[in-house]
Amino acid sequence: MKKAIILACCVALVAACGTTKKSSYPVVDERNVPEKFVKDFKKQKPGVEQVKWEKIDSLTYRANFASKGNQMRMVFTNAAVLSSWIIPLEYCENIKSYVHDVYGGYKINEVLLSELDRKKKVYIVTISKGKNVRQLEFDLTQQFVKELTPNEPTK
Repeated sequence: MKKAIILACCVALVAACGTTKKSSYPVVDERNVPEKFVKDFKKQKPGVEQVKWEKIDSLTYRANFASKGNQMRMVFTNAAVLSSWIIPLEYCENIKSYVHDVYGGYKINEVLLSELDRKKKVYIVTISKGKNVRQLEFDLTQQFVKELTPNEPTK
C-alpha cells in the first residue's frame, strides 16, 4: 500500500512535469545524475543510447528517451521509479472527446500512459487553458476516472 501511494505521488509529479513542448527543467549531464539512478536506468533499459536527463529538484531526475520507437520518460526518486510512454493524440479519441465536452476551451498538452505498478497502468492527461493547468486520470479504456490535484495520490 505504501509503495502504491509513493508511485501515485510520482504519477502526479510526472503529470506536472511539463508537456511535450520544451521542458522548463534544466538538462543535466549524466555525470551529474546520482549514480544509483543511472545504474537503475541502464539496468531497466539496456541498449538505450541517447538519454536526455533533466533535474526536477535535488532528489528527482527525469530521463527522456526513445525505446522501440516509443517516446518514453522515467522519473527517478529515492523512493520509486515511474515509467511513462508519451502517447500521440491520434490514439486518444475518447480522451479528446471527453476533454472537449467537459473541459471546453482546454487544450490537451500531453497524454502519458503511466505504469503505477506492474498491475496497473493509467492515462495521465495534462490540459491547459491559459495559465490554468489540470491533470486528469483515465483508465486503459480511456474512460475518465478523476481529476488529480498536485498532491493527491491515485489509488
